[in-house]
Amino acid sequence: MNNKLMNKQSTVALKPLILEESTKKIREISRRTA
Repeated sequence: MNNKLMNKQSTVALKPLILEESTKKIREISRRTA
């Protein structure tokens, strides 16, 4: 098993989730300040 390849795949899979979470947080903050 290539460990580097596994890590790369999991990072790619996680990136959209992290983006979604940060987008939600930014929207919440902008709603509060607006």
